[in-house]
Amino acid sequence: MIPEKKIRIIYAAGIHSGGGLFILNYLKNNMKVNEDIIYLDERLKKDPFFNKFKVFLVKDNFFSKIYSEFEIRKYTNSNIKKIVFLNGLPPIFKYRSEVITYFQNANILNFVNKFDKFISSNLLRSLKFFFFKKNVNKWIVFSESARQDLKKIINKKIIYKENITVQIKTKKNEKKIYDFIYPANGGSHKNHKNLIEAFIILAKLNIFPRLLITLSEVDMNKLKINDYCKKFKLKIINKPNNDREKFLKSYGRSKALIFPSYSETLGLPLMEAKKFGIDILASDRNFSKEFTIKKRLFNPDNPKDIANTIIDYIHSKS
Repeated sequence: MIPEKKIRIIYAAGIHSGGGLFILNYLKNNMKVNEDIIYLDERLKKDPFFNKFKVFLVKDNFFSKIYSEFEIRKYTNSNIKKIVFLNGLPPIFKYRSEVITYFQNANILNFVNKFDKFISSNLLRSLKFFFFKKNVNKWIVFSESARQDLKKIINKKIIYKENITVQIKTKKNEKKIYDFIYPANGGSHKNHKNLIEAFIILAKLNIFPRLLITLSEVDMNKLKINDYCKKFKLKIINKPNNDREKFLKSYGRSKALIFPSYSETLGLPLMEAKKFGIDILASDRNFSKEFTIKKRLFNPDNPKDIANTIIDYIHSKS
């Protein structure tokens, strides 16, 4: 008698922060100790939750990730029911088990510009996506805009939307320390460059709103933000988002989220800001429109338009 397939492999290599980590944590409630094998980014090895699971640690480099996908093949002859890829990319191998991919990499489909397409670290991910997308049986998305992006390339019959909610404990009437908050990494699609240029335009008009950002020291140096702050007296405060629970309190201390991103799949800060009930100023893109009103949307390619939207917002609140 052939045994019933029960075991599930959860592939979370490369996931350690942002939307990917949020999705991983979101799925924790459905993970079963005796039925799940987890390929985990080694940067999460100290997470006590995974101590009870059969875990394979994967280093954050291209070769380790490819090898780990190759290693999975040895399980496909056993009772593996599903292989769930949380990294947003298809596997390079065609597995006998059902393959499900959680799509959360819209930026690999929507490069900021043609030049960026060839220098971006997302180039390899983009190539992997296009070459091996047929190795996925089912794609999961969390928003309608992500579904629209994906169905241009993938058979829409295998794209499924899953509703996701953000569980946050909010406090009322917190003192507002920041005018704006922008929690994002330094990826080019996050568009810090034009946001900083907008704040320089405001400074030249003698307008100095307080902005909280969450960049690494490497990205701060790459974008020369400290230099601009000194030269133009910008009130930009950087606090890397290392502790999610602690960081979430910053939303309640901010008047508004400003979100100049070019492309999003999950748009976690938009969901978080809406949950906290703060105002949202965002790029005029499909992923933003369900979270804010038209007059608070701006052209992310145009720093002047970002600045004007900020000015209009400040005047509306004065």
